[in-house]
Amino acid sequence: MQMHKRIRQSVTVLGLLLGLFSAFTGQAANLVQVEAFGDNPGNLRMYEYLPSGLKAGAPLVVVLHGCGQNAELYGRGAGWVDLADRHGFALMLPEQQEANNPNRCFNWFNGHAWSDYFPWNYAWFGSDIDRESGEAASIVSMLRTAIQSHRLDARQVFVTGLSGGGAMTAVMLASYPELFAGGAVLAGVPYKCATDPYAALSPSECGLDYTSKTGNARIKSLPPALWGDKVRDANRTFRGPWPRLSIWHGTADGTVVAASADELEKQWRNVLGLDRVAASTSPQPDARHRHSVYRDGQGRIQLEVHRIAGMGHGTPIIDGQCGRKGEHLFDVGICSSEQIARFWGIVPAP
Repeated sequence: MQMHKRIRQSVTVLGLLLGLFSAFTGQAANLVQVEAFGDNPGNLRMYEYLPSGLKAGAPLVVVLHGCGQNAELYGRGAGWVDLADRHGFALMLPEQQEANNPNRCFNWFNGHAWSDYFPWNYAWFGSDIDRESGEAASIVSMLRTAIQSHRLDARQVFVTGLSGGGAMTAVMLASYPELFAGGAVLAGVPYKCATDPYAALSPSECGLDYTSKTGNARIKSLPPALWGDKVRDANRTFRGPWPRLSIWHGTADGTVVAASADELEKQWRNVLGLDRVAASTSPQPDARHRHSVYRDGQGRIQLEVHRIAGMGHGTPIIDGQCGRKGEHLFDVGICSSEQIARFWGIVPAP
């Protein structure tokens, strides 16, 4: 009798341990690297995250990490992995290599410009941001592989990124607008504000202050139509509809000055045909934050801009509830990833 009791106790304990182990391993499921995904002219790595029970026809979110980060750190830190688990969409996370960029930044500034074709110009480094070229083409190869391999909905593909990943998000939306239903740029810059590394790091071109990080740089201010032409020139045969865009920037960003969001806003207002549409504001839990929205003729929000008061260079999260606090991941009581996914329509309203 005593032996049977001990056996039952052992089985119970074993069951509890297995249950805890299953729960732990479920929470700790890792991103999976995909070695073969077609052409890779940009020499990037591909990672993906597929939540348990992912259904055919699920949406796909492309997540681009910031400089100095990697796919795993940003995918989890910004809360995208948890959101994918809760709402049943797939993640595809490209990762930069130090061989391409020593700071592990996506090369959002390597592009063709008219001056490239002068024989005395030795600054041309190829292109990573033009259609069918470099890193942009590698990301498209990954995206198409993920859609085909997991039977995802090609009409519900979205892209987001922070900093260099945010600038690369603008690249993808401009160069391949037919592939994306929406995007989100966090602490990024307009498409083709620079087309070589020298211009990108100039203190008067793209608003980057990588050295002192005190926000002393400035971004050039162009008329909306000129910014918009840079996007339209990236794919001259495209006739729309253009992807919807969500822009996020901290007002205390010393690395990419907050005025960069203003120029990006001008660029996409023009692209989306919203130049003559007045911004409306949406109430925020913290009245210091500004949330501007632009609606089309049918009343649908096509462009939104979040300016987070007092936040530096990073992604807004809620530590432990939505993402994990870390470098360039700031707990400001705002779950930006969830709000972005709601803006896209792949997460229901609360």
